[in-house]
Amino acid sequence: MKHILITTLAAVVLVGCGESQQSPPAPEVKLVEPVAEAAKPPTGKTPDTSIHTAARQGKIEAIKQHLTDGVGVNAKSEMGRTTLHSAAREGHKEVIELLIAKGADVNVNDKDGTTPLDMADDKETANLLRKDGGRIES
Repeated sequence: MKHILITTLAAVVLVGCGESQQSPPAPEVKLVEPVAEAAKPPTGKTPDTSIHTAARQGKIEAIKQHLTDGVGVNAKSEMGRTTLHSAAREGHKEVIELLIAKGADVNVNDKDGTTPLDMADDKETANLLRKDGGRIES
């Protein structure tokens, strides 16, 4: 009797107790781009440098490309500075004119409360910012 019981248990363990209770395979998931990104076709080669670095270096074509690709004209760096802060600091007048024409806030404050006019490198740059309403930190 003991022999039959052991044989039966061994058979159940080896063969199983019936149909498997596994879940059906999960449906295939396709990853898609976010709607905002998918709706915006690439317009050209994205510059190798950030918009802030491009402003600091006076690379107006790279800035134009970033703006075309949807980067905000008032995008802030970790220090809270905008591209206008960087361009003003380095005295890049063409870049300043472009950014203002695209809607840059001439009185935006960084984390220290500094405006682009506070950062103006020279008198001509300061006058350009003042002409468009730029003020010094109050």
